[in-house]
This record gives sequence, C-alpha cells and structure tokens, in this order.
Amino acid sequence: MSSSSPKLYVALGAGAILGLSSGVRADNWEVRPRIEAGGTYNDNYRLADTSADKLQVYGPYIDAQLDARLMSPISKLEFVPEVRSDYYPTDHADQSTDGYLTIDGDYKTERSDFTGIAQYANETVIYSELLSPTFPGVALGQVVGGESGIVSVRNREQLEHVVPNFTYDFTQRTHLNLQGAFDRATFNQAAIQQVGYDNYSGQAGLLFNVTELSTLSVNALGARFSPQSGGNAATTYGANLEWDLIRSQIAHFYARLGDNRTRSDVTTTSTI
Repeated sequence: MSSSSPKLYVALGAGAILGLSSGVRADNWEVRPRIEAGGTYNDNYRLADTSADKLQVYGPYIDAQLDARLMSPISKLEFVPEVRSDYYPTDHADQSTDGYLTIDGDYKTERSDFTGIAQYANETVIYSELLSPTFPGVALGQVVGGESGIVSVRNREQLEHVVPNFTYDFTQRTHLNLQGAFDRATFNQAAIQQVGYDNYSGQAGLLFNVTELSTLSVNALGARFSPQSGGNAATTYGANLEWDLIRSQIAHFYARLGDNRTRSDVTTTSTI
C-alpha cells in the first residue's frame, strides 16, 4: 500500500469485546467465539492522493469470529470463520459486510512436519488495501505481496491464499524444507489498478543448524504470475543463501544474499 497524502485511521474496539477464554470443549474440539464492537473514523477512506479527493467516513462496526480447533499431540486442525460489518450513517454507499475464512493445519511425524494454511476473503477493496495491524504466519524478511494503495471505484475483492510447507530431518542438524504458495484475486469490477491475477510460487532448500540458535540455508525458488485480463504473465526464478539467528521470542536477526531473475511473456507480431 502506498499513498503520498496524509491520512488518519482510527479503530476503537473498546465498545464491547465478548469471548470465552476457557472455550467450550466437545471431545477434542475447542471452540472460542469472539464478538467485538466499536467505532471507526477515517479521514481518507479511499486513499486519495490529493486533499480535494479525500473522503471522510465514521460509524460503528461489529466483528464476529469463531475459532474451532481439533488438537492432538501430533496434529492440529483449526477453522476460523469471521464476519465484519461497518455502518457509515453519512455514506451508505461505502458501508459493507465482509467475510473471511482461515483453515490452519499441522501434522508431525518422528522426522517430518507438514503444515498448511488456506485463507479466503470476500471484502471491500478498502480493507484489502489497508494493511492489517498483525501479520500472522509471515516470517521476518518474508516478502508479502501488496496492493495498489489507490481506491478509485467502489469494488469488492475475492482473495484465495494457500500455503503448504513440508520439512524433513535428514539428521538432527540437516533438514529439507519445501514451501509453496498460491494466490488468486478477482474483482467485481475491472479497473486499471485492480486486475485479477493468479500467482504460483515454490521454494526448495537445505537448512543446517550452525548452533542451537542459528541456522544457514540454501534455497532455490520459482514463481509464475498471470494476470486474468490484460498485461503479460511473468516467470521468476532464483536462489539465495540465508543466515538466521533467533535470540529470543521477540529478537530475530537474519542476513540474505541471492539473485532473482524475472522474464515477462511478451507477444510480438510482425507484418509483411
């Protein structure tokens, strides 16, 4: 997200937060409902570049979420559906109700660990453009695709995001790591800065435990980006060498050296 104009975004969740801290258990399932109500004030709702185009909105919102987990010593399966509804008394056209679903899984064996997360969002473009205050599942230094940062039309985005990850321990200090990712975005209306796309990426590498706190990894990666209309598809490939040091739960250092090459599929025509 990028915008050169100043903006103010305030979300107050002190109105009402209702949750069950201990959860409700049924066999191995743990269910945690959560309801949050509050208010929003935004003096540049559509992320305009000029003061004349800035749009101010305010009003209450309600956010309802249900976290259902099935846990065992070697596995985890979690479903998190969420619905958020915003009401703007002075701007009914921009108020909306958005839906989200996250599925998170983990399965361990003596030498391997398979994890995967799948996310779906059906939301107004403004919320897909604004960065979330938290970034779950994103490691330090991991590149995350961003949005355009400009909202010129009222639009809705449907976003699918799937990330599987597999690790295998050859020895106590040598590990294989395979990662993949798939993203698909579609919009209700076509706009210059809002074009649907499919993005595939994968990474394979070897990781070595240098010490109890630091690791060294060598990785090969590839990606394929395909716009759904207009533009050109692109292929990226490369390799990197990365050193990581985890000093504590809040102190993580890394250094990465690599090279990526991107090739665009450009179609040319000639006439005689």
